[in-house]
Amino acid sequence: MNTENHQFLRKLVVRLGLITVLLLAVLLISPIMLGGGKEVKLKSAALLTGQVAQALDRVHGGNLQTPGKDFQLQDVTYFQDKQWVYVHIKPTDTHAQDSFAVLHKKNGIYTVVVGPGTEFDSNTTNGLPDEVGLFLVHKGMVYDTTN
Repeated sequence: MNTENHQFLRKLVVRLGLITVLLLAVLLISPIMLGGGKEVKLKSAALLTGQVAQALDRVHGGNLQTPGKDFQLQDVTYFQDKQWVYVHIKPTDTHAQDSFAVLHKKNGIYTVVVGPGTEFDSNTTNGLPDEVGLFLVHKGMVYDTTN
């Protein structure tokens, strides 16, 4: 074999090797770059826990509470076609007191409108639907401020 053919074959092998390495790199890297990396699944949070955690954050002075770790929602009661919600907030710390909140759904988003707290004055029920206000009264969460 002459030296020209030998050099040509050598260059061809080197180029084919480089092309092979580049193809392997593209095949390995492209799924990651295109979003095909390792799938991470997060445990879904119960409905309303985010809104309650933010409301508790305001009560606890900037210490964001974690659903399941710091509190759980119990006795979730809906009113008026799920436009209003009462929640009983049970802290995981046995020394902390249970609290309660009322949320209102507006434009598809629930926001806390009463609480969180342990009891509320009778003015709190102003602006709430009668059904929700009476529910709070029957739960013993509203005290009379008219006396």
